[in-house]
Amino acid sequence: QVSSILSNCVGKENASFAASLHCTAGIHRERGCLDSALTLYHEAAAIYSKSIGKDNERFVASDREIHALEREISGLSLVQVQQERVEEDEEDLE
Repeated sequence: QVSSILSNCVGKENASFAASLHCTAGIHRERGCLDSALTLYHEAAAIYSKSIGKDNERFVASDREIHALEREISGLSLVQVQQERVEEDEEDLE
């Protein structure tokens, strides 16, 4: 809701709006909503790229979060696959 208000005030291509998306992404990530967090980080990075450039520290921070979260999601996917295999093996033993 805050992002919506801010976008009406400063516009969706403004670095301040990107900052609100970046912060919202962090909240989603903390709550375990990794896919929505990743989407928000991507949106923030795209706006930063256009509004302040890829050399700016805010763009770099968003880009870093994207890569870290992608690794986290990949790691979780691997753990889930391994867990499913363990469960299948346990079922086969029964």
